[in-house]
Amino acid sequence: MPRRARPSARRSAWSPRPRRPRPRASRTPSPPRGARRSAPIAAHVPHRRCVACRRVAPKTALYRLVAGEGRALAVDPTGAAPGRGAYVCDAPCHAEAVRRGAYGRALRRRVTVPDGLVAEEGRGRALRESLLN
Repeated sequence: MPRRARPSARRSAWSPRPRRPRPRASRTPSPPRGARRSAPIAAHVPHRRCVACRRVAPKTALYRLVAGEGRALAVDPTGAAPGRGAYVCDAPCHAEAVRRGAYGRALRRRVTVPDGLVAEEGRGRALRESLLN
């Protein structure tokens, strides 16, 4: 007489759900690994926000100001000075930032703005010329 299986070894009445067929591979072959991108990837350009007008611009188009010795505001032409930096567009934005106290908030400390830091003669690059001299 054949031996009966134990009840725990029996198959369950539950049947797994039917499997879906696998999606077929695309009929067009994929390009070789080295040739996947046809256009070169653009280099990453860091952006910063002006503390006065809140305009976002490339980092190279803005001026970085840091709290230097004795909490005096100083220009950082290299962008490598230690500590927090505040970025500003041009001379009118610098004047607005001084008026509103935006440098103190951006640098998270009290700062003093030296006289003659801004040249009001012109806009744009006149600030850089006056600050770097």
